[in-house]
Amino acid sequence: MKKTLATIAAALALAGATAAHARDQDYTVDFNLAYLLGTTLADARAAERQSPATVPSGSASAAADRAYVAPFNRSYLLGTKLAQAGSPEVAAAARRYTGQTTTGLAERGRYLVRTAGCNDCHTPAYMEKSGEVPEREWLTGTPVGFQGPWGTTYAANLRILFAKASEQQWLARARQPMRPPMPWFNLRDMSDDDLRAIYAYVRSLGAAGVPAPAYAAPGQKVDTPYFVFVPQNLPGPQARAH
Repeated sequence: MKKTLATIAAALALAGATAAHARDQDYTVDFNLAYLLGTTLADARAAERQSPATVPSGSASAAADRAYVAPFNRSYLLGTKLAQAGSPEVAAAARRYTGQTTTGLAERGRYLVRTAGCNDCHTPAYMEKSGEVPEREWLTGTPVGFQGPWGTTYAANLRILFAKASEQQWLARARQPMRPPMPWFNLRDMSDDDLRAIYAYVRSLGAAGVPAPAYAAPGQKVDTPYFVFVPQNLPGPQARAH
């Protein structure tokens, strides 16, 4: 399986790296060796000092040629050819992700969740309490349904769903149509970066709560409370249309 750009961010975050580190050529070489050897940075540096022969073939020349190091590192992490890893587009994406910590990504996701209305439906009583709901209860879904011509739907427990889904699965799902009243077109129009930030935030919360009730088809009886999403008190012609 090919490694994604997210691998870069995760690996650098685990190594305690910063954007400044990533720009430091000596650190780049050491990080490359550590990743290839499957060791810590300290162990990779020690191995290079004690026995240069333990360095994988090609790495010594890569260390000598500074222009080769960064593309080589990206090509290994991304599982691509060196020429592809050296392209300006991939280089720009790598710089963007290595400069953004996991914590920073989750913080942006929190902001998006609050301002994009995710809590309005996916957090119990969020609208009724004007958003004054403890964060530990956010995005745990609700047993109150939304009923309309499409049947009866329920706001999912995103904490449980995201705990089981990979980032790539989330990105793919976010682009697909969903049943009302979910404004799936808002997700469709978000950038991949924003969707990744939301994913990082929801995953940081951890799984909690119970799954929401299952979807009920039109005409199927439900035992839960539900809102009726059908216009009421319409003028004559429109009323007959419904």
